[in-house]
Amino acid sequence: MGNGLYDEKATVLTMFYSLFLWGLLMLGIKILGQKYLKIRGWVDGRPSIVIRNGRIIRKELKKNRINIHDLMYMLRQSNVFSVREVEYALLEPNGSISVLKKAEYDNVKRQDLNLPPQQVYLPTTLITDGKIIWDNLKAVGFDIKWLKLQIQSHGIDEVKNVLYAEWKENEGIYTVPYS
Repeated sequence: MGNGLYDEKATVLTMFYSLFLWGLLMLGIKILGQKYLKIRGWVDGRPSIVIRNGRIIRKELKKNRINIHDLMYMLRQSNVFSVREVEYALLEPNGSISVLKKAEYDNVKRQDLNLPPQQVYLPTTLITDGKIIWDNLKAVGFDIKWLKLQIQSHGIDEVKNVLYAEWKENEGIYTVPYS
């Protein structure tokens, strides 16, 4: 496609043909990858264990062209600020890292403390950049009158002065005004 854009002899039909052929090739590879595991591993890649039993596997870092600084950066993005906290770390085919912390550094969960489960609610965005998202407002069962009262109770006079607002069932509305 790139060459076709700069080649004076290439026609629009030639470009569409190459685009169609490329798309067909990609679709074929995806279908084959779904049917055959070996092809899937070859096309999509496999995760690579870069930390095993708390030890950094230098050979895997080298194979994936990652230095220790890159590894530390990826760990920090996973809210891990010290290698000593990590039991296993896998470098995923998409370039992200998955971390399994050591037991003593793992986050405490409700069931660990024998607390009853709580209902989890998904926040719904109601306003972005001063514009109401009408579908979301209707989905949570409110109207414009209610929304205006809510933002006024947060000291904001008009919807256009709201940068962001969201509704969460158990917490109510949260607003961020334009500063």
